[in-house]
Parts: sequence; C-alpha cells; structure tokens
Amino acid sequence: MDAATLATFVATVIGVYFKNTNSTVMPDTFLIPMQDFLGLGTLTPGTVGTFPVPRIEYLTNLFKQTTRNPNFKIIPNAYCDIAVATALRGIAYNMYMLYRKDPTSVRMDIPVWPITTQPGTVNNFQFEDVAFGQLTGVGYYRPLEATKFTHAVSAG
Repeated sequence: MDAATLATFVATVIGVYFKNTNSTVMPDTFLIPMQDFLGLGTLTPGTVGTFPVPRIEYLTNLFKQTTRNPNFKIIPNAYCDIAVATALRGIAYNMYMLYRKDPTSVRMDIPVWPITTQPGTVNNFQFEDVAFGQLTGVGYYRPLEATKFTHAVSAG
C-alpha cells in the first residue's frame, strides 16, 4: 500500500467504527495479525518529506491524527493470523479489531485467581504442590465500542 491507500484505509475503518458506536466515541487500539505487523517495517512509498517513514509509523500517526488521540496503539496478535486461526478454529481469514481499551468497555475478568496449596515432600527432597484457578473469556460490556474486521486471504 502506498501513502494514499493507507490514508483511505484509515479513514474508512475509523468511519465504520464511528458509525458503529452511533457517533459517540473513537477507538484507541487497533489489533492486527502478527504477520501484517511484521510487514509494516518497510518504508511507505509516496510519503512527502525529506525521507520515507516506515509503514507502522505512518499508519500509527494517521490513526492518532484521525482519532485525535496521541495514545493510539497498533497491537499485533498471532491469534489473528489466518494460519493460526485456521489451525485452531477453522476460520480462514485474518482478523482485525478496533476498540477502546477501557475497562468499562471490554475486559477479561478472572473469577478465581491462581492459588497454590501448601507444598509438601514425601522424601524430604522433592516438593509437590497443587494449584487451581479459573479463567474466562473477554467480556464486551459495550459491544458497540468494538468493531471486528475480517479479511480472507490464502493461508500460504
């Protein structure tokens, strides 16, 4: 993608997100596949200035300017990659998500924190211990403030 295509992309996805939230809030986090993130280190063709900037920097700055949020972040996640998603869940597409990183919007509650019991030994040399805990999925308390995008590409 060149600079103009990246700018159009940011305007489009932010527009979709803003419409999805009934024009109330802007996102502050963009979750992308790890393979896409690793490819964003190349220089952006068509950037104006003394030297071209890496795509990740250019894209992050576009999001920061469009949302008027200096803390906007692009976060990679291997579970969003098509190869991993296909292997784990049978989903043949890359996943992207725009959301607000706010505990009133989205969070993962841990109902029972990991707890260990009293360690003991049978032979006065090797200790054994048991631990237990409970995990849960991610909860969307304000589902309109999270927008998921998918992109079908070949896994190879």
